[in-house]
Amino acid sequence: MAKRLVSLARVDFAPSHQQPSALRVLIASVAAIVGSLLADAIIVVIACIAWPIVTRLCSAPRWLFFRLAILVTLVLLLPDVYIWDKGNLRRRGAYPRPRAAVGRDWPVLGRAAS
Repeated sequence: MAKRLVSLARVDFAPSHQQPSALRVLIASVAAIVGSLLADAIIVVIACIAWPIVTRLCSAPRWLFFRLAILVTLVLLLPDVYIWDKGNLRRRGAYPRPRAAVGRDWPVLGRAAS
């Protein structure tokens, strides 16, 4: 069972590519963390600016601000949805099926493979 799961996950413990150096991993990690913190800081600053505006325009600012926060979150997720949709190349046939599955159907859960 474990061997089959490892095979389905395409884990072979012998990758043909080289691992990035520790320095490159460190630089990428620092860049990702700094970029994430900067993006979060910008969003927090925008929210801090928006709160006084919402309190002046609305008699129920918490109600409106909460819904605006949900709307902003959904809008900010749109690029991720786009990348997910466009990056799903296997669905479009750009990538072949894994070697283990070529020439036969994928096994159905609960049914023994023939």
